[in-house]
Order: sequence, then structure tokens, then C-alpha cells
Amino acid sequence: MGKRLILILAAVIMITLPLFGCRASDPAASSQPASSAVSGETAEEPEEQEHMLRLPYDSSDSLNPYSVKTVVNSALIPVIYDGLIRLDETFAPDPVIASSVTGSGTQYTAVLRDGVVFSDGTAVTADDILYSYEKARTSSRYQSQLANIASVAASGNTVVFQLKEPDPLFANLLDFAIVKKNTGDEAIPVGSGRYMVQTSDSGAKLVYNTKHFRQKTPGQTEIPLTSMPDTEAMLSGIKSGSLSAVYSDLSQGELSTAGALSASVDLGNMVYVGFHSGHEFLNQPAVRQAIAAALDRGTIFYKGFGGRGKQASLPIHPSIGARQGIEQELLLQYDVEEANRLLDGAGYTEKDVSGFRLKDGKQITVTILVNADNSHKKLCGSLIKDMLATVGIQSAVVEKGYEEYLSDVRNGNYDLYVGEMKLLPNMSLKPLLEDAAVLGGQRSEALMGAYRAWLDGTGSYRDFMTAFRNEMPFVPLLFRSGILIYNRNISGDVRVSASDAYYNLEEWK
Repeated sequence: MGKRLILILAAVIMITLPLFGCRASDPAASSQPASSAVSGETAEEPEEQEHMLRLPYDSSDSLNPYSVKTVVNSALIPVIYDGLIRLDETFAPDPVIASSVTGSGTQYTAVLRDGVVFSDGTAVTADDILYSYEKARTSSRYQSQLANIASVAASGNTVVFQLKEPDPLFANLLDFAIVKKNTGDEAIPVGSGRYMVQTSDSGAKLVYNTKHFRQKTPGQTEIPLTSMPDTEAMLSGIKSGSLSAVYSDLSQGELSTAGALSASVDLGNMVYVGFHSGHEFLNQPAVRQAIAAALDRGTIFYKGFGGRGKQASLPIHPSIGARQGIEQELLLQYDVEEANRLLDGAGYTEKDVSGFRLKDGKQITVTILVNADNSHKKLCGSLIKDMLATVGIQSAVVEKGYEEYLSDVRNGNYDLYVGEMKLLPNMSLKPLLEDAAVLGGQRSEALMGAYRAWLDGTGSYRDFMTAFRNEMPFVPLLFRSGILIYNRNISGDVRVSASDAYYNLEEWK
């Protein structure tokens, strides 16, 4: 774990802009990419024995959902505080405090579930939702995902959200923590989650909330929380049996699963190749389409990122993309023959003796900017260089330290760059499509119009994908994942999701 930590981007950029090449890591920012994959070491399996659940936390950090910083404590927030919804394993909204969320365009209505109470026995009301929303929208944790809300109003058991702009996936954003009114500034506010926290001079523990509406009383109703100094100590505890599980967004480097089991946790972190479409050669859509066809995303996924996550054939998480009904021919696919056809059709038929394409008798060379502080991105750049060579495009990988890399992206000093963006749960592409400091050049009205039409319901995602393929402003490569590593003696089906790494903690044994 002796790798250098990633610096968090400035607040506005961290929330809405890409994480670009991302460093090797800030423990508080789940938005940063892995600096290396989880290793698959093998070890002698320990003899099965009865296991008492015990989870890690950081005693120096908060367990308040609006001020928590660390990854380890953030993973506990959905256990202690329910939201209106939570995302399930397929990135779909799973109703929690809300029994339903319906709407379209710029108005959505959440109907509160009957009988939901806080851990102190008081009823969860619409006033509590309004109070929690006000706390959440000014917090760094939830600010960006609630930024499109213009107003919130309550009537009886319904809460109405008025949006600034249409959003067909708005319900995905309603997993922010709900706390009892006027407790949001306390160290541990009153929540309605499956567990509540009790602290004493001897430490802290999770205690099952017997008033929780799901009424899934676990075999172990109290789970001690152990404060540990770093991930290495946590992994050691899991393997020795003194700790049950730990979640990591894989931003702190390589984690060994030897002596333990693991489950991949889907994230919204999209790794992509960005184009500066204002530069010569790349200003032709056919050239960008050819580069997209020349990239073998499978090789990049497995060799460059250790197979952690999911390959992307759409600019949206594959779990959500699978529900959009997109025909196979509209998916981005690896096709060297098609790449060569497109380049020939764009007029780049002349080649030198090495097979590299020429323009006016001179070799065409493009630069690939990567973050030198991230081993995955460096390897990805090398793989892309080799893939472009197979279709006659000479390229040079330019490695820059993170700050210089970020500056070059903002100033458009690249032809291609390998970047990463943590998309919000509604998969908004606005930071990429609208900001020239994130993606050089201008997007066409045809593309932006198709995107707006999908958002407001007058068009389909299929129409947007058609326009996207025609313009190819960037190439999505994959959505990477985090990981939950857990003790081998835990029995039962361990489930995880994008918004809750301990998705079914109450069912663990």
C-alpha cells in the first residue's frame, strides 16, 4: 500500500467533471479510479468455523451522512440511514422509505411507505424528507446529485420534486440519507436504517433496529465496529477472522483477496478515450469512428484493468443500458476491418513503408495523454497505441504527472486522452458533452438535440445513440468497480450494490 495517494479535485470539478487519469488515491473519494487491480493470489483455505460479525470503521471520521469523509465510514451510511430509494444490483431504484417514485419530465412524486419509523419509534414524515433534503443538498456528498432540483414540496404522505431540467432517471438520485428533523447536526443523527450506532468508552457497535419496516431480524443483532489504521490492517483482520468485511473503491492500490472471498461492487466510474475534435485529422467524424472501431475494449478491460468492472458498448452503465432496448448494430464494437474502411473513405489511403497513413506525404501522428501517476491509465495508453498502429495510425503516448495532466486536459493540450468520470446515478453526460474544458471541440446540435430529446421524453435513447455513433465525441471503454472483501466463514448469499456495499448485511451469518 506504499503508493502515493490521489489528490481530490477541487470541489466543483470532483463533483461534476471527469476524474481524467486519476491519481493513486484519496481514501475519501470513491470517485477516483483504481491504481491497480485486485490480485488473485491463492492461499490455503482456513478451516470453517463459527464467525462473529465485526466491521471496520474510522473512529476519527464522522458517521453523520452529511459530513462523512472516508470510504470505510461512507460504506456504513446506507446501513444506518435509509433513503427514499437505494440502487439494487442492476442500478435500478429499489423503494425504501418511498413505496414508489413516479413522474416524467420535470416533476416526480415520491409516496412515503406506511408505517416507517425512525429508530427512536417516531414516524418518518414528509417534513423529515424536506429537512433531510435541505441538509443533503448543501453537503459535498450529495450536492451534485441534487443540483437539478428546483424545489421540493410536501403534502400528506407525498413529496413532490420539481426539476430544473427533465431527467428520465431522476429516481436513481433519491438515495440520499433521511434523518429525523432537527438531528442532522448531531454526531450521529437519528435514522431509520436497518441498524443504529451505539457508542461508549469501549468503542462502537451496530445494533439491529427492531423497528425497521423490513423486519428481517438477523442472527447476530449486535455487530462491533473496530477502528483500524489502514486497509492492510483490515485485510489482515479479515483473513485472521477478527474482522468480517471491508469495502474499497480500489482507489488506494492493489488489494489481495488471498484467504478471503470478494464481490465486485458496480460503480458509475466510466473510463473513456476523449477526443479533441477541434484538432486537424480528428475533426472528421469518420476518423473518430475509425479509432473507436480500432479499440479492443475486451483487451483493455482485462489486461489494462484486471477485469474489474464491466465493458462498455454504450456511454451508460451496462446494467442501465440493457434496459434501453438498443439493437446490436448500434453498440460500439471492435472491428479493425471497419476502422480501415472508414479511414480509407476519409481519404487517408496513402501509407509509408511501415504501413502508417500519410497526409500530403507526411506521416500522421496523434498524441495520447495519460496520467503518469496511474499504472492502469499508463498501460491503457500503451495498448491504445498498439491498437491504432494496426489500422495505420502512428501515435505517441504522453505521460504527465497528475496536476500537469489535468492542466493539459483543461487547456486542450492533447489529441486523445485516457480519462475517467464518476457519473451520477442518473448517468448524466452533460459534463462531457457540454464542457469544452473537459472534451475539446464542439458538439453538434444534432447530438445535443438528440440527448435533450431523450431527457425530456420526446426522443429515445436509441435516437441519441444513433447521433452519438455518428459524431463519436468520445469512446466509452468500461465502467470499473469497487470490491467488498469478506471472511470465508460468512455464510449466505452476500449481495452488494452501487449505493450499498452491505446490501443484505442483516442476512449474513
